[in-house]
Amino acid sequence: MRLAQFALAACFVAPLAAQEQLVNGDFETGDFTGWTLNSPADTVINDGSVVAGGTGAAQAPLGGAFDALTNGFGPGLRTLQQTVNVPTNLGLAQLSWTDQIFNLAAQFADPGQEFRVVIRDTGGTLVSEVFSTNPGDPLTQPATNRAFDVTAALNTLAGQQAVISFEEEDSLFFFNLYLDDCSLTFQTGGGFAAFNTYGTGCGAGPGGSFYEQFDGAGDDLDLQGGGFTMLFNGVSYDVVGATNAFVAPASPALPAGDDAIIPVTLPTTGNWAGGFQTPTGLITGVEIDTNGSVYFETGAASDFTESVPEFLGGPSRVAPMFADWSPNAGGTLHAEQDAGNADLFHITWALVPNFGGTGVADMQVTLDASSSTVEVKYTANMTASGNPGGICGFSTGTSADNGESDISVDTGSGIILGSDDQALGLSNVGGSRPIIGGSGFAMEVSNIPSSVVAAAILIFDGQQPAGTLPLDILGLTGCELLVAGSPITTLPLAAAPGTQAAGLDLSAATPGLAGLSIFAQGAVIGVTTNPFGAALSNGGEILLDLN
Repeated sequence: MRLAQFALAACFVAPLAAQEQLVNGDFETGDFTGWTLNSPADTVINDGSVVAGGTGAAQAPLGGAFDALTNGFGPGLRTLQQTVNVPTNLGLAQLSWTDQIFNLAAQFADPGQEFRVVIRDTGGTLVSEVFSTNPGDPLTQPATNRAFDVTAALNTLAGQQAVISFEEEDSLFFFNLYLDDCSLTFQTGGGFAAFNTYGTGCGAGPGGSFYEQFDGAGDDLDLQGGGFTMLFNGVSYDVVGATNAFVAPASPALPAGDDAIIPVTLPTTGNWAGGFQTPTGLITGVEIDTNGSVYFETGAASDFTESVPEFLGGPSRVAPMFADWSPNAGGTLHAEQDAGNADLFHITWALVPNFGGTGVADMQVTLDASSSTVEVKYTANMTASGNPGGICGFSTGTSADNGESDISVDTGSGIILGSDDQALGLSNVGGSRPIIGGSGFAMEVSNIPSSVVAAAILIFDGQQPAGTLPLDILGLTGCELLVAGSPITTLPLAAAPGTQAAGLDLSAATPGLAGLSIFAQGAVIGVTTNPFGAALSNGGEILLDLN
């Protein structure tokens, strides 16, 4: 995280006493007084003697004599909730708790295997996700105190009720969550530093599907001896060109007729337990279309008339080459777990001829349960010529046509999918606030694509109201300018995919700035979704104050 020195050339407003909003947040009543549970049988009070189903061991309470424990013996969602009244003059709201996490699965998954804390309205609509575990996090986490500023989120429900929801969901394997010392405090009145968002950002990439169509004329396929790798990012895939070696099939050939769908069950042990993670959810099997597709959803019909609309529609699929292949006329089709690595599962077309054409399918799709990675590989024998070619790539089954990719060229720099078609997001890091004289305020921009060449947070002294200055005429399709006036500073961000943060150093700011608002917007250069090659985030109001 980079810190930018922010030196700016009203009076101190004493905060009102913080008022606790949650009832029995420490569970010291020995029961769930004040709480609403969706699954009382799976959520228990722990006094240190409860043997959790996942860990098979008892744990001392995180504090006092009691804490709460989710102790489900099957997949499901367990929530602990309280409803609070949000005042119209809320100045500061802080949510905190202590948790201890035991995820007995091989990974976290969003949302199927995670702990999250969210704010909802009374109709159940999500207002804000305050915290969640993420893929790649440590599976076992010791007792941890967490605290967040939730003022901005709750102010969207000013004068209404909000539901504070602690949620543990598991679909892969046991997940034991210990929870204690839950607290939500309100301070009302003015004089509080705050970060508030407004407006919306614009997308930064090509969308959730990608494809390349080969017309067969002159055998224009250029992926022989290589392929591409689809790296699951929790939403969809980052796509790169490198693959591991093609694995020669060793299993007996599948009974594969012409234009057939073959259901195949995936392994169930080790990292396969609970299913294989895809953008459309966890799957325990695939459906193989002999015509060159592996479906991640059920209900597909075999399709031998390849076209882009057909590829993008229907169930989600990865297609090593969607074309009219005829395993009944030659070659073999295989589906098997790797003999040396139990995390790998290979689906292989071995020298399968094209119906009525001259092409030969010698290609493979490999699923890696350890990382939810998908590899598409081709031998030097692979051709796509004749009748009339083929389509390769990935389809969510719901994406619009974002145009054809040149996979062998584009994967040199990386095609990012899924998170690309979400808007760039600007938020404060961990609920930090712009307190004058403090040094802990930071902002982050999320959903940055891998194609980015530059990224920054722009800070101005004025605000452009949302919806008043769209930038489509400049080639920034769907983007709007949300800052105005004179620039104050620029916070550089790492030119790397995902979420990048930068700090704003307020240690030199003077007390006379209390109550001043300045405005921020994230920007990246190097996207492919619009002619200008840039994308912008939502806006953020930085309200400076002394407390």
